[in-house]
Amino acid sequence: MWGNTVAFGRTIAAGALFLSGMALAALAPTSPVGAGSNASPVSPSATPVRPLSVVEPHWAFNDPRGIASDGTHVWVANTGDNSVIALNASNGSWAYTLSNPSGGGYSGNGIVSPRAIAFGANHVWVANGLSSVSEFNASNGNLVKILQLAPFLVGEVIGTPMAITSDGTDVWAANDSNSVIELNASTGALVRVISGSNYGFDFPRAITTDGTDVWVGNCIGNSVTEFSASTGQFVRLIKGVSYKLNFPDAISWGGSYVWVGNQRGNSVTELSASTGALVRVIPHTSSNDFDSPDAIASDGTHVWVANSRGNSVTELSASSGAVASLLTGAIYGFEVPSAIAYATTGGVEHVWVANAARSVTELKASNGQFVRLIKGS
Repeated sequence: MWGNTVAFGRTIAAGALFLSGMALAALAPTSPVGAGSNASPVSPSATPVRPLSVVEPHWAFNDPRGIASDGTHVWVANTGDNSVIALNASNGSWAYTLSNPSGGGYSGNGIVSPRAIAFGANHVWVANGLSSVSEFNASNGNLVKILQLAPFLVGEVIGTPMAITSDGTDVWAANDSNSVIELNASTGALVRVISGSNYGFDFPRAITTDGTDVWVGNCIGNSVTEFSASTGQFVRLIKGVSYKLNFPDAISWGGSYVWVGNQRGNSVTELSASTGALVRVIPHTSSNDFDSPDAIASDGTHVWVANSRGNSVTELSASSGAVASLLTGAIYGFEVPSAIAYATTGGVEHVWVANAARSVTELKASNGQFVRLIKGS
């Protein structure tokens, strides 16, 4: 099962595309940026250009695995057809589509099998299957840069970015080759590569931040790595039997806590954001119906858990961990819900759920009320 998390709107997917360093070197720009450079990565053009777009009355989602929102737009990353669809958050209508009909390489806008998406500093950041990150202007969808990871990872194993998050100042992309790339959210320049055995990265597929620290879910290691957002310095590795971390491929910070979805454990682990101490483990019950929790998001008051196998969304109280509601049934249209995000539009907070079976469900955050099911046109 491909997993997804939202960190702001974190999404991850498995089925990683592994390429050798030699193959990626052949695809790298002629003037690569070294891992120790502060220069901006190579741009497709000195002046941002309008991306290859599908501007037509008919549009559709195709295996959406990532979702993010700034309250004005909602962006949905479609793994199935190398595209990102932007919706108007106010009414769910189509705004624009960023597509890459060439379907591969670093041509066009670089979108290839997008696995995760995040918003930060008025930019949209797309983690692509071909070891790259595409950066777009959030307002109009203009392409800013295609950031190839190969020049950054000099001396490192080249991998695929599986999760991405931003605090508005920096962007962090977790790679399945057991490293994290940090970028400047304003310029796209490399800040640092975070790697090393002391971090305990082991197939990281989930990432979130509060702007002070960054937490990474390691699916094979059954652990969570915490490091400083400002320096990249290792803080702690959270693991052990009591945490019951079991393929943690969903993670979200909210208020004083960090929430981890355990895909194979059908449970949620709550951690103290300040100390990493275990607060509680919430196991599967009939009232929460945790069933392959592949995505999780919290605003500090609510916690929303997307159950990809159960076709449901569970809402928890962030203060107590108690079940507030279990959203299930045909009206919601949940079909393999794999990504989840929240944002405030017009003073009202909404939750957006990407269903891998080609739809997006919109809910009111305050009470879980169904707003609309968006399928395209």
